[in-house]
Amino acid sequence: MKLVMSVLCAAAVLAPSVQAQVSLENSFGRLSAQIVQDGPKPLPPLEAARAVIAAALETMRTRYEVAPRLFQSLRAAGGSVDARLGQAELCVLTEKTAEGVASPLILCSEAIGKKPRDYAVFYISEQIGRLVAAGMPECVEKDYMAVSLAARSWIEVGGQLMADRAAADRLQEWWGAFGMATFVARREAFGQPSLAGLLAANLRAQKAPGRSPAELAKLQAEEKSLRDFQAQAAAFASDEADWLKKWNTLDPL
Repeated sequence: MKLVMSVLCAAAVLAPSVQAQVSLENSFGRLSAQIVQDGPKPLPPLEAARAVIAAALETMRTRYEVAPRLFQSLRAAGGSVDARLGQAELCVLTEKTAEGVASPLILCSEAIGKKPRDYAVFYISEQIGRLVAAGMPECVEKDYMAVSLAARSWIEVGGQLMADRAAADRLQEWWGAFGMATFVARREAFGQPSLAGLLAANLRAQKAPGRSPAELAKLQAEEKSLRDFQAQAAAFASDEADWLKKWNTLDPL
């Protein structure tokens, strides 16, 4: 009769464990026990979050096209990424002030420390995308640019299937649209403003009777800005199309 027993203790996630094999044998058979000693204790939540952020940024810096471009955009703007305990949003774009000078700051909650590196890449890239389009009014195109940059950065760093439902839904919406035009049309159908809609409203306002010269000049300056943003969005869509042709990506979900 042979008796075999294995005892396996849970190891710490953040460090390799040390294994030892113990065997005892007598006339009744063999008793075998595998003992796994825990490595160092997991990092505190804030430190764990900062470690994941650092790994995500380093991965972005060393990858192919969109990811390093976003990393350089953040750096050129003097921006930084940090973690904060008790924050509701996983990642949010804000700013910090040091010696009277404001600079972009992407703040992540401690929950990001429990997510894989590629999740952090997605969320951080999305906020850098919003920074890149910071001057653009709130519109569908601005949202599309942010999620497109996040999705492409995520793909470049070898992102895996998204267990995070919120990120997966945004990724799927981007992929399903397969281009800005379809994405914008779908969102417009739900009443969300697009650059074309904002421009149309501006032109109607210019034609309204009783406008003062100052009001008309302000509206005309706004019209020019909106047309510039339309050109920026068109250039973005062209760049994205070139990227998709080069990568020939499979459906990520």
